[in-house]
Amino acid sequence: FKLSDNKTHDFRRVILTKCQGEFTSFTKSESREAVEGESEEDKKNRLEEESKSKKRILGTIRLIGELYVRAMIAFRIINYCTELLSRNTAKHPVRPEFIEALCKLLETIGKKIDKENKKYVNTLFDKLEKLSDMEDALDFRHRFMIKDTLDLRHNFWEPRIKKTKAMTKDEFRKQMEKDEREAAMGGRRRTTFSYSQGTMKKKERKPAADEWMSQSRRGAKGAPQDVRQSEKGGRKLQRQRISISRPKVEVTRSNAFIGLAVKETTSKESAPAKTTEPKKEKLTAEQAEKKIKALLGEYLDARDFKEVVSCIKELGSDEHYSQIVSTAIMLSVEKKGGEKPMGDVLVELANSELLSIGKSAFVSGYKKILKDVEDLSLDYPKILPTMGNIFGRLLLKKSIDLSLLDDPAIEPLKEYGDAAKFVIGMLKAVKEEKGDSGLQSWYKDSKFDLKKFMRPRNNTKKGTVEFIKDRHKDLIALESVIE
Repeated sequence: FKLSDNKTHDFRRVILTKCQGEFTSFTKSESREAVEGESEEDKKNRLEEESKSKKRILGTIRLIGELYVRAMIAFRIINYCTELLSRNTAKHPVRPEFIEALCKLLETIGKKIDKENKKYVNTLFDKLEKLSDMEDALDFRHRFMIKDTLDLRHNFWEPRIKKTKAMTKDEFRKQMEKDEREAAMGGRRRTTFSYSQGTMKKKERKPAADEWMSQSRRGAKGAPQDVRQSEKGGRKLQRQRISISRPKVEVTRSNAFIGLAVKETTSKESAPAKTTEPKKEKLTAEQAEKKIKALLGEYLDARDFKEVVSCIKELGSDEHYSQIVSTAIMLSVEKKGGEKPMGDVLVELANSELLSIGKSAFVSGYKKILKDVEDLSLDYPKILPTMGNIFGRLLLKKSIDLSLLDDPAIEPLKEYGDAAKFVIGMLKAVKEEKGDSGLQSWYKDSKFDLKKFMRPRNNTKKGTVEFIKDRHKDLIALESVIE
């Protein structure tokens, strides 16, 4: 586009130049302090100017971050900005307004930069951790601002209180579809059929107010029968038979033979007809995945294990068993309160005599998730301890063994303590089942070594014990058996 100088300008270049100018003037400006004898009007004007300046620079910082997230500026620019804002030397001591701008920048770019340049982020956060303890240089507000940023990274860049954001049309449409599906699961319509003169009409009746109440409380006394059946799962409702009465034909002299014809056809139809069942086609991997997700989702609502078994048999092949394991693990973190029921269904499947799900299926299912767990943990921060907890329950049922922890996918998780999260989840499952003394016995008998899964700075006996004391006091019984 053209500006007043009649020269063609690139929009991206104009934006970057403007951001550079704002950032440079901000970093070169000096802090304005209150002057003795300042009048109320001067003070008011000064504060208004500072407020406007602060809003402008924080908006610029946010824009710089968004440009980096969208790959419109290079990492070296972000490196320059963070180094300048976090500097603390004798010539350039740390400034509170720089710290606030830095925290705002990291809040915007944190997830991406942590994924692409983890070592640099580790160095930067070590510096921030030191700054958060400098009571003489920073006030209470800015020190806690740094601690909030440290907590944000610890929580995989997921804010504790999520801010509502404006949605695009596509996001709004998806949200509406999701709400409609949830509403349909909460209150299904009851359908009746009427027959008149050989025609069928469908009538729909919405549940009454008292039926809505009964649907919200599963199994409540006084709930209508068909509502209870609908809660047990869509499959059982679909299998209900609707008895259809044949239309009555009035027999007169003029249509007497028609009456005989009706009787004759009725007797023929009543005789059982020989039917041959069509051969079932083998499900593709995509079809099997959809079916497995649907049946496990249904289990979350109805908790009918027999229905799960019958549906798994319909898959027609045991090659999809590992998909059951990986899907159950994902649902355990995707669905609120899904960890226990999904762990229960996997344990039940491991013990079931009706199905022969071997160790290989459980191992393959876990490996599928471990392969992408670093990326998944950004969206689901609790996926590793949840996987570990379910793994521990399966381990006690001997459906899986500790050899999975020697898999190459575990090794890169050790550097930043992610492997420890998995193993801690496993140990908590063992303790829940066996208690403190049982946990100690299991740890000794299995010759398990927790130190191997700690991050490098904690992989000693002292470091591991301190880690347990600081973060997992419920496992303090392990202190006496860690060697």
